[in-house]
Amino acid sequence: MPASFIGRNTVRQGYWSGQYGRDGYHVLAGSTYSVLPSYVSSVAHANTGGGGFFSWAAGDSNARAIRRPPPADQSTGDRYAYFGNTTVTVTVTLADTTPRVFSAYFLDPESGSRSQTVEILSSSDVVLDAARAMSSFTGGLYYTWLVNESFKLRLTKTGSFNAVYSSLFFDPHHRNLAGSLPSNGFGNFAF
Repeated sequence: MPASFIGRNTVRQGYWSGQYGRDGYHVLAGSTYSVLPSYVSSVAHANTGGGGFFSWAAGDSNARAIRRPPPADQSTGDRYAYFGNTTVTVTVTLADTTPRVFSAYFLDPESGSRSQTVEILSSSDVVLDAARAMSSFTGGLYYTWLVNESFKLRLTKTGSFNAVYSSLFFDPHHRNLAGSLPSNGFGNFAF
């Protein structure tokens, strides 16, 4: 079980605190707020076709804008992301092989016509979780996996604009996690 997809959440939007990141986080909100757990050695970004960090709106009261880590004011957030004109690759190096919960927050900060695929690869580029199509994520979307080795999160642009992600979150593994997630009937879940 190098990587198993657990599910997606479309209802939390930018309000992650208390739901995600109990072990640590890498939040892109106006700047990078990174508190990595001891089992994460590093997080590195790369893109093809040009790209980097970009802010669409700072101090945004819209619920989809990612909130800065507490104790920051939670009434506003930032539509801030790392983008690649063709692909984005985020390499997460883990210090051990204990199963961990990894989540990523994706936000199309513009028109809703952005589309991309999301996949998890091993550090040697072996596909661990097949590409999942993603579109219509202007309201914000979390994808969550169970991982137990270093991995790459690869986003590939499939439509107009570019590939983007907004934040990463690390949480402890709980036995029977996937079977114990309550559903609201729309494929969403909560821990």
